[in-house]
Formats: sequence, C-alpha cells, structure tokens
Amino acid sequence: MILYRFFKPLTFILFKILFLIRVKGRENIPGNGGFILASNHQSFLDPVLLGMASPRILRFMARDDLFKPRWFAWLITTLGAFPVKRNKPDKGAIKRTLELLRAGEAVLIFPEGTRSRDGDIGEGHPGCIWIARLGNVPLIPAKIDGAFRALPVDSIFIRPYPIKVSFGPPFYPQRYSNLREEEIVEKLMEEIRNL
Repeated sequence: MILYRFFKPLTFILFKILFLIRVKGRENIPGNGGFILASNHQSFLDPVLLGMASPRILRFMARDDLFKPRWFAWLITTLGAFPVKRNKPDKGAIKRTLELLRAGEAVLIFPEGTRSRDGDIGEGHPGCIWIARLGNVPLIPAKIDGAFRALPVDSIFIRPYPIKVSFGPPFYPQRYSNLREEEIVEKLMEEIRNL
C-alpha cells in the first residue's frame, strides 16, 4: 500500500485543480474497524475519487478483465484492487472481502454493479447487504456527482468538470432483520441518492 499512500496526496492536488473537487461528510468514515463503502458508480474515475476523498485506505473489487494486461493488474493490485467475476456470484471475491472486513479494513463496493450509462443512480444489487450482514459491518453510503461528465462511460478523454463526493452516516442492515436483502438495498440506494 506504499504506492497508495504516495499517490493519494498527488491525486488530491491534481483533482482539486482539474475538478474543483469538494468532499462532504468525511466525519462519517469510521476511524477504525471494517466497513463497506457503498457508492454510486459514474465513471472509471470513481475508485480514485473515493480513495482520495476517504481518510481511510480503501480496498476495492474490480472486474476481472481489468486484470488481463499484467502491468495494469500490478498497478491496480498495488492500489488495493482485487478481482471479481461479473454477472455471477464469485465465492473467491466474497471470501476475500470478508477476510478484509474481519481484518478491520474498508472495502469499496458499487451496489449498481456497473457504471451508469446516463449519470443517474440505478438499482442496487443485494450482494453488498448480504456481505455486510455476514461480516457484521456497517455500510457507509457515498455519492459522487460530476464524474459522469468528467469521464463518461464511452469516453477516453477526461474533461475538467466540478465533482462532489459525499459520505453519509453509517447504514446498518442488521437493523432491518424483518426485511429481505432486496428491500434493504433499496433503502441503501435511497440514502445514496439523498446525499
């Protein structure tokens, strides 16, 4: 995680200049202990934005095909990523996530499962709720505004555009034991939308 610590202040300065980035709600990030940072997903910039904005080091799932070029696999692994298979349950990624959470680390998950095609926040998948319950950890809702315009889904060019990152208070799925995970994730997504 040495590279992570090295790049974080440099990224903050660059993003502050390029995107006039604003961060709200940092006080909602727990100082210690495992948690899931659950954010909307607008752009390839999102893991970097959230890692830069969070006072804690974040580990994050990244789709497995991003690990194909060896140089890029090395880079994102060094920066905290681990692979997840898309569109099907991945026992290895779930096991790794639970290991990290039980070790007191923070793990970034995008409940939508993919980047937004239009910038709007979509429906969440219940996997993050299931993992939070198994790991007995809270979810911290996070919302990114502006990254979709800075680097849209089908673009390779970054454009200067104001970006805001907001962190909400802890969300405890354990408090909703009477609801199904699909219903709980709807509540979580509503928390994210309202940030």
